[in-house]
Amino acid sequence: MTSQTPRISVIIPVYNAETWLPRCLDSVINQSFRDIEILCVNDGSTDHSAQILREYAAKDSRIIVLEQENSGAGAARNRGILAARGEFISFVDSDDKLLPDAYARLMRVMTDGVDAVCFGTIELRDDREVNSGYFRIPFEGSKTMTDDELLHLSRTVWNKLFRRDIVLADKVLFPERCSFDDNAFTLNYFIRHRNLFFLPDKFYVYYRRKGSLTANAEHHAGGAFEYFKALDAVHAYWGDRHIISQHFPLFERLCVKFFRDSLNISLPFERSGIVWEMSRRLQAWKLPLEDNVLQDMRDGACHIYLGKMYHRRNILNLKPLKGLQKILFIGNSGRDGVLRLFGQEILRWKKN
Repeated sequence: MTSQTPRISVIIPVYNAETWLPRCLDSVINQSFRDIEILCVNDGSTDHSAQILREYAAKDSRIIVLEQENSGAGAARNRGILAARGEFISFVDSDDKLLPDAYARLMRVMTDGVDAVCFGTIELRDDREVNSGYFRIPFEGSKTMTDDELLHLSRTVWNKLFRRDIVLADKVLFPERCSFDDNAFTLNYFIRHRNLFFLPDKFYVYYRRKGSLTANAEHHAGGAFEYFKALDAVHAYWGDRHIISQHFPLFERLCVKFFRDSLNISLPFERSGIVWEMSRRLQAWKLPLEDNVLQDMRDGACHIYLGKMYHRRNILNLKPLKGLQKILFIGNSGRDGVLRLFGQEILRWKKN
């Protein structure tokens, strides 16, 4: 049984997860630390997920099922945040699981003065452990993060424990309809709350699988452009709070990083569109850029080279515009075709 105010609110967005959902729920309800509430947000599932949630809720009073029309994982997580009562917030994806003593161990180190706890992750692909390096815990114990260290911190939310009062007071929410919504959430949370505790112990089991939200965004048409939605959310949040100038070197490096990441998962025909999307934002934001590549993109002086080396997915593929390219360009932006004249978009159309 939970107390009147549970210590931890566990938020689980659920969409068509009937295959993995029991495994996830079992791992949460069987935690050795019992003082939790489990907020399962059914995001308009069309399979048997809703039925599974009802069955589990009937057996465990800590499970609260929230229903919404399909709006994406970000909206589901936001719904959970607004309904949460716990002192701390944990996120679990419905196709992953926790090890039994996860919350008991986390609560031992979540003391006054700690803004969040970051902990280790077991990565599985086809039931075999892999190590991408992305979820590596770079420190151990208490650490006040610098801008440079924040840049290299993993931006997933499910391997972290957050304070609900900070989330609510700072109005840190997820951008909706964005495949990389947790990128914006973590950056917006940590920009002003940097006292972290690092546990290298691996408490979260992350299943890399085909068909997941992240997998669908990677190397599929339009997926690379999801990074711009996350970058927009960071720019809007920092801009509203007038902190971009204070942390401008970090924000400029984030622009480069998000641009690189979008190129890394893009399809060859999308890369000119990615340059265009980045340049359009840099022009609108009017930032005092120091990075030469960003300056060239802002000024419309470069494009992606799509010759024999098109498979090289990094900034070195940027080439200066030549001849008629400076006047007329026809290419791709996400799932749309675009025509630009003197750098200005004249026509956009949906491609079949």
